[in-house]
Amino acid sequence: MNFSLPSELIIQGFHLQTILLFLAVGIFSWFFSMWYEGRRDGFDEEKLLDLSFLMFITGSIVLYLLHMYTGWLAIYRPYHLLLKVDRTLLLIFGTFISSGLTSVYLCKFWSWSKYRILDIYVSSISQLGFFLSFGGYLIYKNQMFLPLMILLPLIYTLILRLRGLQFISGATFSIFVFLMSPYIALFYRALGYLFFCFSLATISIINFYLRWRKNYAGTTSFGGVYKTVKRKTLRKTTGTTRRDGSTKK
Repeated sequence: MNFSLPSELIIQGFHLQTILLFLAVGIFSWFFSMWYEGRRDGFDEEKLLDLSFLMFITGSIVLYLLHMYTGWLAIYRPYHLLLKVDRTLLLIFGTFISSGLTSVYLCKFWSWSKYRILDIYVSSISQLGFFLSFGGYLIYKNQMFLPLMILLPLIYTLILRLRGLQFISGATFSIFVFLMSPYIALFYRALGYLFFCFSLATISIINFYLRWRKNYAGTTSFGGVYKTVKRKTLRKTTGTTRRDGSTKK
């Protein structure tokens, strides 16, 4: 692809970073996906908007604080431990985790299924990431963005397929997080990348284990697991979802 975009646009003397346009489109897509997919799952629409807004605010605050703090460290404490890892990965990781924890807390407060919300969260993140990687490639011509431009739409399609099959909620979150580890290891070997790969893999495994234990505690045989999964799938297919998306105790 020979087509490229300038890194900066100048409109009547006003300078604007071109990547911010792709970021704006990605954020809009993220908000819409959170609302649309959540509504389709039966969650309350107004609370979904509140959830998305609070997740966005939390992630933005953490992103800003990490950005300012690492900048301060680079000047006054250049040998600090945080400076031993890639700053970009640190900012993305901090924003992703803080927004996810916000959703988990609110789900507990509203008695929602946090696993279903986390699935919606990563499906929305995959769209935001696609627009950013697409814009990054067009502007900076960095080959690192090409695998993301292919991987993220595939992950999004996989998530929709699994949700369409009434797959166990929370598993797609684990799959998404786990797949980010080999991408970093193969295409973004920045400073401290192994720490982020290990952290993402750990989060994926812990989330899947907690979900598995909640659903299949006491099921030890493969046949028992298969029957349990089949029974729950039929129940989800034939059952109805409460309008507010809350889970029965």
